[in-house]
Amino acid sequence: IGTKTCTNGRCGSAAADYLPSATRFIGMFCSEGTVNPASPVFPTPGNSVNWQCLGDGGTNETCTARHLNCTLQNGACSPLADEVCTSEKLTTTSSLCTSGSYAAGSLNYFSGKWEWRCNGSCGGSGVTCDVHQCAIYKEVAP
Repeated sequence: IGTKTCTNGRCGSAAADYLPSATRFIGMFCSEGTVNPASPVFPTPGNSVNWQCLGDGGTNETCTARHLNCTLQNGACSPLADEVCTSEKLTTTSSLCTSGSYAAGSLNYFSGKWEWRCNGSCGGSGVTCDVHQCAIYKEVAP
């Protein structure tokens, strides 16, 4: 008596976020299993499309591709990063990025220098920023 091996459906690399300039899926719909419907239609900007990867005796998985409707924006450091040094104690509420967004948890102080990251959006690149500490900052009591 033979034993049948069950296969679970698994999404492929086509289940992704696509930039506004994209016109077609990239990669396979399913890395395992059978795609249903057989030929998903590429979504229009601002929309998404779902399909299933059907398992063979195993579980099915629902997959999603989103076609973003946004403007590419690169991360950019605030003018603070152009300074030779700062006497401020930087915090995550400081204006650290003029474009893109502050990468949460990236503000660090070491070896006399502040460093942080500004993320891009919609496929834009990020950038690492830094400024030296030129004087010891003092906590001011309220």
